[in-house]
Amino acid sequence: MAKLSEAQFQVLDMVRGRDGYFSAWVLGTATCEALRKRGLVTNSFGDAPFRRGWDRNNGQVWITESGRQALATQEQDCPDERR
Repeated sequence: MAKLSEAQFQVLDMVRGRDGYFSAWVLGTATCEALRKRGLVTNSFGDAPFRRGWDRNNGQVWITESGRQALATQEQDCPDERR
């Protein structure tokens, strides 16, 4: 799996502890969409694409098991850079 960008890592890290708490427009729709395409997050609308900016259809962001594994792998590879 390709390494996460810093923005992607931060979004996944935020969502990990608060599934469904954040909406995509708060976290950054482009970042959320990139993560969704990689199967690392999903949304509350049947995994529909996230749209740019504020949009009611963006829904809440949920981390997938693959997202949790990607975070764990990256934290293991670069522990000092991430915390």
